Amino acid sequence: MSRQNVAWHVAALTVLLFGCDGEQGRLQSPLHSPEEADASVEAPRDAGQSPTGSDALRDAAVTSSVIDAAVPTPGSPKGARDAATALPPSKPGLVDSGWDVADSDAGAEPSSPDGGAGAVEPRADGCPEDAPLPIDRVRIFPAAGQAAQLIGARIQGSRSGPTTDFVDLASITAAPAEGAFTELNFANVQLYRYVRYYAPPGSQGGLAEIQFYSGSKRIDGAAFGTAVADPAHPFGLAVDGDTATYFVGAADGGGYVGVDIARGYVTDSVRFTPPNTTTPTALDVTLTTTTADAVIRYTTDGSNPTDTGGAIYAAPIHVDRRTSMRALATSKCRFDSSIASATYTIGTVATPVSQGLKSYHVGNSLTDTINPWLKPIADSTGVDHVYARWTIPGAPIRWLAEHQGEGFEDPAGASRFDSFVQTFAPIDHLSLQPYSDPDFETQGGAAVGLLTTALTYSPNIQFWIYAQWPGKTEWATDAIPNGINTLYPGWQVPSPAANWEQGTENSMLYYEAFRDYVDSRVGGKPFLIVPGGLALVELKRQIDAGSVPGYTDFFGSMFEDEVHLTKPAQYLVSLVFYSCLYRQTPENRVTFADTGLTAEQALIFQRIAWDVASSYPGSGISP
Repeated sequence: MSRQNVAWHVAALTVLLFGCDGEQGRLQSPLHSPEEADASVEAPRDAGQSPTGSDALRDAAVTSSVIDAAVPTPGSPKGARDAATALPPSKPGLVDSGWDVADSDAGAEPSSPDGGAGAVEPRADGCPEDAPLPIDRVRIFPAAGQAAQLIGARIQGSRSGPTTDFVDLASITAAPAEGAFTELNFANVQLYRYVRYYAPPGSQGGLAEIQFYSGSKRIDGAAFGTAVADPAHPFGLAVDGDTATYFVGAADGGGYVGVDIARGYVTDSVRFTPPNTTTPTALDVTLTTTTADAVIRYTTDGSNPTDTGGAIYAAPIHVDRRTSMRALATSKCRFDSSIASATYTIGTVATPVSQGLKSYHVGNSLTDTINPWLKPIADSTGVDHVYARWTIPGAPIRWLAEHQGEGFEDPAGASRFDSFVQTFAPIDHLSLQPYSDPDFETQGGAAVGLLTTALTYSPNIQFWIYAQWPGKTEWATDAIPNGINTLYPGWQVPSPAANWEQGTENSMLYYEAFRDYVDSRVGGKPFLIVPGGLALVELKRQIDAGSVPGYTDFFGSMFEDEVHLTKPAQYLVSLVFYSCLYRQTPENRVTFADTGLTAEQALIFQRIAWDVASSYPGSGISP
């Protein structure tokens, strides 16, 4: 997701628009294949990740090269130059390399070892020819006159999802050739399902084409991307095979385009029989998947199983006490399944804090902040939370309203808002994420249309406005925290932001004004606000004061990039959602598995979430 700057609004440029043809975005784990066992070539490790089992990743230098069109042999390119450098600890495996512009490829496809275009090496691992392989090579063709704008761009991969947990594989530090494909090779044996080109900050440079390879084999997949500065140049044009068309990134940088290389090679999720339940007596739980020869691993301590971690399922599991269970299915030649979960409450128990709720969350990539966390947090209290989300990265509300059926969804059908709110009804809670455009008539009007439709089928629904935070540096120029281009009398900031904290607090005035605008035009219950940004402000203050053991650098530890969050901060925002929806404290009540937090740290995060949510008047928790 990118942020609009003051200059953008003052110049009254076009509203950011975005379209996405991506498939359903579900959390996935890596594919496991013989390639991953090759310890002679090493790949970068996610920040903070510890190497364990077959998932162990070791730091390595990355080599970049460019291919001369006259001698297109991948193994020993003419003019190739190594750029293995001393790598900064914070970016293991990140290459600091430029292009040898004189040796760029004028457009011919890379050849196979026998020189025949399009031929590929046979698969020796027993997997089908089109099964996924690790990406270790890209070819880039800049839009005419835009090569210099690609300097600082990064090639990234993610095993988790199309909007989260990306790691850098390589970077561009010199301009590629104009009017030609230029190639970047890098050492990587880790299989990432989602691979992308990530534009540099401040760049609006056009990208005509990007191609992904594993060795000499071209790897295609379902395209995904983010907001564009010009709706005539959406992200799909960078992967359409036509160098005459091009993608223009977001106006202030951070736009991206990539592919999901799964192409159907995903292990089917685990099913629990019976599903979540409360029962007075013990029971046996059966785990199944429809993928033949899959191995199921499960945990009962709230942590996520992996391909090497967790018990291997062999027979029904006897449950005689309250148990939260998670399960993962793995199979050769496929990506791991998404992680399934179920909670079983046995015996005489206290009255549940709440019946499991049904919630639907609509927005862009910051709405995906809660995607891995909200349901597991709620389910860990003994309820069965029914969760749905529809996101299009970088999209304002009007774009969402006009492009139903696009983006990332869970479950299937959630991206078709008008029909989904009918089939998913009755819905208890629906959150909407305003973004980018302070024009209330444009974005507010679109929100009114969507929410009025939802209210028709769920008359008791509670609507929420999701209040976020500005970028860690862009708060100084972002329009919303500084009150630039105010078009609605209810939105006024007392003064321009002096720091990120004040920028976040100023932004709350925008979200409150947006709430008032939409609330006055949609019936039903009064609209409420999820104060996600305010919780981050409080966390920063406590870290700065030395009150959170183990943390001293708020931005360094809580921000993945300019605006997206790391797992601990994602967990905090999800705790705020839980506090608002269930109207109860998460302290000493909910799981903190896979957050990377200690029990002491997790309790601090839980307390911050409740204190902020319960004290903020707009959440409706306090009378």
